[in-house]
Order: sequence, then structure tokens, then C-alpha cells
Amino acid sequence: MIKKLFLFAILLLFAGGGSLFALSPKIEADGGDLKINNILVSRFRMPEGGADPVMRARMAAMRLMELSGPDFTVDSVKSVKVSDDLFKITVCGTTVYYAQTEDARELNSTAEGLAGVWVNNIRSALQAVPIYLDASSFVLPLEEQRRWVLHGSYTGEPLLAVDAPDVVSVRYDAEARSIAAYGKALGSANVTVSAGDYVFRFVIYVKKPAAKIPDSCVFNVTGSPCPSSVIRSGIKGAVCGNIQAEPGASVVVEGIDWNDTSLGSGSSSTASVRVTCKGSSYLTVSKVVYVRITNCSEKREKPARIFYSNHPETMKQFQDLFTGTLDDNVCTRLLYHHLNATGRTANLRIEVINPGDAPAVIRTTRTAIKPMVDTISVGLQATKGFMSAEGKNISTYDVIPPRSTRYYLSDTMRHNDTSSGVMEFTSKEGGAGCVVRVSVAPSSSADPAVFSCARYSGTGSFDEDDYIFDEPVKRFTETYEVGKNWVFISVGKEHLTTEKGTKLYGNYGVTYKMDFTLTNPTADERKVRIGFDPSAGAAAAYFTVNGEPVTIHHIKPPSEYNIYSAVLRPGETRRVTVETMPVSGSNYPAKVIVGPVSQ
Repeated sequence: MIKKLFLFAILLLFAGGGSLFALSPKIEADGGDLKINNILVSRFRMPEGGADPVMRARMAAMRLMELSGPDFTVDSVKSVKVSDDLFKITVCGTTVYYAQTEDARELNSTAEGLAGVWVNNIRSALQAVPIYLDASSFVLPLEEQRRWVLHGSYTGEPLLAVDAPDVVSVRYDAEARSIAAYGKALGSANVTVSAGDYVFRFVIYVKKPAAKIPDSCVFNVTGSPCPSSVIRSGIKGAVCGNIQAEPGASVVVEGIDWNDTSLGSGSSSTASVRVTCKGSSYLTVSKVVYVRITNCSEKREKPARIFYSNHPETMKQFQDLFTGTLDDNVCTRLLYHHLNATGRTANLRIEVINPGDAPAVIRTTRTAIKPMVDTISVGLQATKGFMSAEGKNISTYDVIPPRSTRYYLSDTMRHNDTSSGVMEFTSKEGGAGCVVRVSVAPSSSADPAVFSCARYSGTGSFDEDDYIFDEPVKRFTETYEVGKNWVFISVGKEHLTTEKGTKLYGNYGVTYKMDFTLTNPTADERKVRIGFDPSAGAAAAYFTVNGEPVTIHHIKPPSEYNIYSAVLRPGETRRVTVETMPVSGSNYPAKVIVGPVSQ
């Protein structure tokens, strides 16, 4: 009732010069109920004077209709005492019906109290708006139709007028007793509704939906298996990547329903994602999107280029740090390693920008380590995480909408923190021309979320960084024969070099694959080893030896670390495969040494 009276008060402000009471009230009997303007004013529970409750309601309605007219006002309705057990309800001094003690007992009241309630009900019903909507303004999607039901006692066809017919068209739907509106153009329109002498107005705002949200989408992954943590992280991005959001609109993933299962090659699963898109000038839209997740069994790709984001390594100001463009179907590795020396909390961001007019699909291997003060440890964890993911062929196929950017890193860095990591991107469908950008900005509550997409409003023109190198994989095949020369392989010494002469000192981010043949031609058992020599200074290292991980957390020269040792029987030949990558934050070059175990 409070809501209706509030709406009534609001609508009175729009009534202009119209007379609210020029219309006769709607009066009816419904069983034992007496209603005015569709509002229950009296409920007869007991017979009176030989009339049952139904007849009492009908007789009261007939008398009120006879008295209906200009004089039937709020002040004309009164309660008059006949006796303690009987009060009469009068209109303009004429008795309409009675409130008796028998009715009052059902409500634990008295005849006088019941009569007072009924009089107040009649007065309130007479003040009810004869025709109204549930609100004074509505939002209408562009190029869509909506209906809003009319309420009140008025039963005729209201007249509708709109002040902006180029923005919205309106019509009265008699069957549904509603106003139907169609959004023709963005903007607002005032609609005037006339019911006899009563007039009210409401506003229609025609807005674009904040985004077009699909019913479903596909999310492809690889891995043997692909971990559930990688899948769950990517599901959000899969949905956001398939949403066509308007400029300035935000996408909020409100929940993901999924069974968190690792997927082996060829396996599939389905997740449901609750998402809402909104913006200050847009119509908020919400939907549940069904995501079909499939491990598509694609082979691991060999990186052909490396983007090296390390200049400056020590960040003293907020700036763009690296920019590089992806080529079609070219697997490109990104290594980043930066220390925050700005004196403030910073946000390190890695984004892939799609400046084109078509969606882009990017195959991604992503690992991210939380920033640390220990620059060697964070580099080691980054190398370890990437090599582990690469070895299991873990990747996701990500969609970046047209003229949009997708964030793959959003690290909050305290002063003196270092952020380090390795990723790989391969442009697939529509991905040629996408740009990888690394930047640092002041950290705030507006820091982008990882895997979120945002509208790109730039020109699409980018300056390529100098630190882009080809062939970030080095292979070695060596044989060590007991009693002969030792084998030495320098890791990080033969620097990758661009055509302009820019060098990748230390070859950080470059994969070293070494195949060793160990042979013992002697008649005795001999112990052999493969060792790591940190010849350039303090370092950490991560190796896989025949697929098994070996981690060296911290080592200084002249110490060496044996990553593999074996006893070769007389005449035995053994093959060992070693893989490593120079660790960011450590001192390289270093050496891998194959020789005898010192006695």
C-alpha cells in the first residue's frame, strides 16, 4: 500500500491541469468483498437483516454506484453511530451499509473500530490513481519491444502521445491492457497517457545492451593432461573473449559451475558461467553461458622467436616496457624480468591487443609466479613453471574480440619486488597482427584482472621493440668416451643477435636441448657425471634429465653441481637427454660438463 501511495504521489506531479476525480470510481462486489478502484474496502463475514455476506456486498455496491458523482469525495464518507453494536457508513448523509459487532468479532475488534477501518479504506480507494504503471521510467533495448501493464480503475482505452517518435514508438494493447513500446533509436522520450481528464507521464530510455552475450562457446586446451587449475583460470577468459562488449562496458563473471577435472587428450567437459555486462550508458545484461571444454590433442609447437622484456630491468618510472607483433602461425616466446624501483606499489601488465576487426585466436602457454624480492628465486620459479608446462604441452586457445585487449598478467609489485615469467603465444585464426605489450603503471583498485578483456581504442600503430630474436632453441649432440676429452657446453655464451646487432646477453629464455651418448670402452666399471658449473657467478638452474626435474636453488663458483651420475659397465653405452634454460636474475653464461666422477 505504501508503494502504491508513493507512486500516486509521484504521478500527481505529472498530472498537469487534469482533474483526478473527474472519473467515476470503479465499484464492484466480488463474493462478500466490496471493492473500489480494484481496492478491497470492506469484507462482509456475517449475515445482516436477512442478507448473507454476498448479498450485503452487492447491495452496498449498488448504493455506492447510485451515489457516485462529483459529490462522492473523501470528505463525504463518514461513520455514524446507531448503537454500540451497530455503526452505519454514509456517503453525503445517505446510509450505504452497516458495520456490526458480529463482523467485528471475527477481527477481534468492535463495531466502532470496524466502521472506522472501512471508512478509511473507502477514502484511500477514492484517492487511488485511476490508471498507472509500476514505475515512472523504463529502459528499452534498442530495436526491441517491451510491454508494461497498466493498473487502476480506468477501463477505457487511454490516449498515448510521445514527444520523440524518432526514438520510440508506443501503442496501447487492449488485450493485455498494456503499453507496447519499440526502441527505434538511442535517446529518451516522454510518453503522455490520458484517461479522460486524468493525465500522467513517464519516460522511456532507449539504450544499447552493454554487450552481446552468446548462449554458448567453445574452449580448447592441450596437455597430458591439462590441469584443472589451468582450465578453470581459462574458462573466464573463454567467456569474456566471446562477448562483444560496447566501449566502456565492463564484464563481470559472477560464478563458474564446473567439476574441476583435469582433461586428458581427447576428453571434454562442460561448465556454466554466470556473467553480467554493464555500463553507465548501457542496458545491463546478464546470462548463463555454457562452455564446452575440449582437450584437442594438438602437438607442441616449436618457438621460432623470443620477445625479451628486460630493458630496463630496474624500473624507475611508469612506462611501456616492450612491444612486439605476432606473425601468423609463428610460436613466439615472451620472457619478462623487471624489478620495481619506482618507490611505489606498481602494476606490471602483459596484454595481447587485437587491433583488427575480426576475432583472434591465440594459442597460449602461460605461467605466472608471484613477485618476490629475491630476484634469483623468482627467476628460477618462472623457468621451472614454464619448462614443466611446456614439457606437458599445456596450452589454451584464447579468443580476443575485435579491437580489444586481453590481459595475461596483472602483477601487484611492492617496492623492490621482481616480477618474472615466461609465456608463449601462437597466432591462429585472425591472430596475425596482434600485439604483445608489457607495461608498468601505478597500482590501484582499477588494475585489470588476469584473462579479462577490455576495449582497445588506440590507432593500431605500434613501434617494434629491438629485443626480438629468432630461433630461441639450441640443440647439441655430443659423445663422451671414458678416458677421452671431457665435453663442455656453454649455456648462454653464444648470444642470439638481431640483424641490427642487438644481442641477447646470457640467452635468457632460450631452450638448450642436449643429447649425450656416454660410452665405456674399457674393461672396468667407470663412474661418469654431467655437472653444472656457474662460471659467471652466483646462479640458480633448472634441468630435466631424461624428463626428470633437477633444481639447483643457489650455487656460486668454484662449486659445481652434478645433475646426473652413473656407473657404466665395461662396454656399456648410455644415452642421456638434458634440457635447460638460463634463469633470469642469475649470472650466465654457465657450463654443462660431461666427464668422470672425481675419485
